[in-house]
Amino acid sequence: MRSIEADSFRPSMVGLILALVLLMGWGIWFVAARITLFETAQATQVSTDGEVLVEFPSEKQPVFKIGQYGWLHVAQPDGEGTIDLPAVLMDIRHDPAKNSVELELFAMDNPNEPVLETGMQAQVEIATGHLSPAELVIRASRQANTTPNLSLSPQQLLQDLKRQ
Repeated sequence: MRSIEADSFRPSMVGLILALVLLMGWGIWFVAARITLFETAQATQVSTDGEVLVEFPSEKQPVFKIGQYGWLHVAQPDGEGTIDLPAVLMDIRHDPAKNSVELELFAMDNPNEPVLETGMQAQVEIATGHLSPAELVIRASRQANTTPNLSLSPQQLLQDLKRQ
């Protein structure tokens, strides 16, 4: 009788409830978390007044909108690490001759300790959107499903060979 009374489902039930709470928390994070997507390029021109010019291929033009925020990553003078400055997209110019889009950004430099110098090298990141981890998984699965179908039919293989 004592062994039957000692046998309870309480530890198993507590473990099961804890696992379900953790699983629900992970599921909510998986759907609700926001991951920022960035487009990255090298700056083509940097000036001391904060104006930064960047070029992207023209097929990227639809993802850019005036007012988007970004980051300017400037190498420190001593060569150790980078200084990150916030930037705002101010203007978008399409150049059909180069088949590119030129973006003008304004980097917010610290007026007390200016970092920007004319002609310096910098990398630019511009935020172009947000996705959840679930949306990323769906996109990746769509890319995996774009492989061409293989035909094992001898007649189909013969027709494919004739076309080539």
